[in-house]
Order: sequence, then C-alpha cells, then structure tokens
Amino acid sequence: MFGILQLKHHMAMWYNGHQFCIKQLDDNRKTSNSAITAVFQVTDVSYRSDRHPQEYENRYYGVLDDIVECDFNSFKLVFLYVKCYRLRMNVCDDDITLIQNENGFPMVKTSQFEAGKYRYVFQSQCEQVFYSEVASENRWSFSIRYDPRGRPVEYTVEE
Repeated sequence: MFGILQLKHHMAMWYNGHQFCIKQLDDNRKTSNSAITAVFQVTDVSYRSDRHPQEYENRYYGVLDDIVECDFNSFKLVFLYVKCYRLRMNVCDDDITLIQNENGFPMVKTSQFEAGKYRYVFQSQCEQVFYSEVASENRWSFSIRYDPRGRPVEYTVEE
C-alpha cells in the first residue's frame, strides 16, 4: 500500500562537492554557505517565436532558507527553499537591482528581497555562490560562483 509522506527539515547538506547551509546557520559563522543562484532553462513559445522557439537561461539570486526532504518510502526528493533577491534588470529602470559589471561578475542589490517570492528548487538547479560587498556601492554585492575546490568559476564578458 501507499506509505505516509514524511517531511524532514535539514540545516545543511552536501551536493556536488558543495556544502549548502540555511541562512540561519550562516548568521553565526564567519563563512557563508547559504548564498545560491538558481538556474532555469526557459523556452520562449510566444506567438513571435512559434516556428523557432528560443531557449535561454533564467537565473535567480538569493539565500537558502530551508532544506526539505520528502520521503515517499520508495524514493526521496530534496527541495531547497530559496528567498530570492528582487531582480530588476532593465537599464532604464531607476530601481535596477542586477548589473553585469565590466569585470564579468554580476552585481546584485542585496538589500531588497522579492516580497513573498520564495522558490522551491532542486539542488541540481542551484549553484553555490558567495556575495562580496562592493566597497564603493552601498548595499550592492558581487555574486561569485566557485567550484568545490574554492577556485572562482571563469566568467565571460560579452561585448
């Protein structure tokens, strides 16, 4: 017969060589393992692109709020509950919150969370990052991805 769904909440987990921790744990540490970026493959199927749908990456930035393991007895799923930063990317917008810096690193305004916008994502959709505050810009941080050995991931600057 069918078993009862069991939910477990975790404070940390290892995945792909990275240790993901919830924000609550990071608040008491010198290091940060709760900052992540979630990547989604999106297909544009608007009326303009019916014949040639466009695929692109949609990337969200945020912090890990919870790790939820759903145990269905025959298999388990792990979801990450992410609190996302508000993303406004239009250059003409006065309230822009995401900038591609000339050095190739994205800059995120880390003072503004998207109101009520949480995302449940699989760990396979996430990459671990850390936010490094920009000295000359108040409330802005560089988002830097790195591999499990601590080396920064190469960024390419598109011209």
